[in-house]
This record gives sequence, structure tokens and C-alpha cells, in this order.
Amino acid sequence: MRPFHIKINTTMQFLPQIIRIRKAFQLTGRLLLPNVMDLDAADYLDDIDWQPDPPENYCPHCGQTVGPYTALPKGCSDCHNKRLAWDRIIRLGSYDPPLDRRIKAFKYNRQWKWSAYFGQLIARSLPRTSKSYPAIITDVPLHRNRLYKRGYNQSALLAKQIARYHNIQYRPLVRRIVNTLPQSQLPPSKRRSNVSGAFQLIHPDLDLTNTQIILVDDIKTSGSTLKQCSTLLKQAGALTVTVTVIAVADPKSYDDPEEHNIRQAIEQALQ
Repeated sequence: MRPFHIKINTTMQFLPQIIRIRKAFQLTGRLLLPNVMDLDAADYLDDIDWQPDPPENYCPHCGQTVGPYTALPKGCSDCHNKRLAWDRIIRLGSYDPPLDRRIKAFKYNRQWKWSAYFGQLIARSLPRTSKSYPAIITDVPLHRNRLYKRGYNQSALLAKQIARYHNIQYRPLVRRIVNTLPQSQLPPSKRRSNVSGAFQLIHPDLDLTNTQIILVDDIKTSGSTLKQCSTLLKQAGALTVTVTVIAVADPKSYDDPEEHNIRQAIEQALQ
């Protein structure tokens, strides 16, 4: 019996390391899968019977998933009576499989074809702008260093697709002046401070008086980045700011420090 006890004690001693390794492999598999797959975008999502969320399944103010028809006129339980920097949000789905894998493929693996697919889906979900006021479609910018490294801004590709579909002018309006850490690599408590002061208008004297703005990004997490950009656009006179994203993530996700550190290391390697 003694060898048996020794075996159990040895296993228990290394159990924390075993758990960490297992978690790392699980996260690596989810993050690396898009990098080894190159499937046709529409065919892939059609094959798994994926469909964009109908508007009644998410809050039109903050974008969080809600039960059918449970979002109130002033928001859901997460944002009720909170003053948001934008006027409404349009999304395709929540940041969960299979959508999250396709976004990673689009964002990190140069699979640009997803911009046409997602851009057209967003454009179909987007209400027509009023003809009484001018409209501009713009994107959440990357810092020039990250743009050089990645080679493209996925949000700009989406914005151009939406602009082409609706025949609306696409125009960069905001620039990122601080090369911040990606929001996905930070716990929710640090995301707001991470992007504080990170953006400015491309032209300080930009006049957007009575202009309808459609602000395009790929993912909304805490909303801090979109808040910074929307605030600048409203300060320049924008009549309305409509945010459009592919997916909305749970803003409280990745609070586990251990999982956060593993995810951060893997995502840094993919960028």
C-alpha cells in the first residue's frame, strides 16, 4: 500500500500544474483553431446553422444579450438609466463559438474575406439613415504601430463594406495617438483607464454638426473604446452615433487572473 500512497501524494503535489497545463491547452486550441483553418466564410457558418441575432434578443443600448422582448426603452438591467456615449448599437451576435473563432481568423490571420461577409450582414441589420441629414461611416482606428504590424484595420474593412452597401460616405474621423494594450488582454477593471486619452479627432476643427455617424468596430467588450470615440464625435457636433459591431462580449469575462494570463500570452503570440 505504501507505493500507492506515494503515487497519490505525488499526483496531488503536481495537481495545480496539471490544471494550469490543461487550461492552457484548452485556450490554445480555441485561439489557434482559426489559424489552421481556411474555410469559405459563408459556407462555414451556414453549415453550422449560425444566424445573426434578431434585434429583440439584445439590448439596443448596450448590446448585451437579453431574453426576447425584455429590453426596456431606456435599456436593460445592465444599462438601465445609464447615459451612454452612443445612441444605439447594432450587433450580429454574442462573442461565443462559433462566431468568436471566425472573428479571430478575420482579425489575426489575414482572412480578409470575412470583412465582406460580416460587413454585408451588418449592413442588412442597419436601419437606413435619415435623408434629412448627412451621414458618415467611420471606424475605430488602430495605432500606426499595430496597423503596420497587422497590415490592415479590420474595423476599417468592415466600415467600407457597410458604406458601399448603403452608398454612404466612408471617412476616417478619429485616430489613436497612444499604442494601448489590446482590451482583450486586460481585466475589465483596467479597460477604461487603458484607453483614456488614447484617441483624438483627425482634424481638431472637425465640424460634424447635424451629421449621422455610424461607428464600426469588430467587438464590444466593456465599451470603453467605443465610449472614447463616440464622445469625441458628439463633441464635434454629431447628431447621432450608431455603433455597429460583429459581436458583443461579456464585459465581466476573463476575471480569473490565471486564465487571463494564459490568454494574454497566447493572443500576444498570434498578433
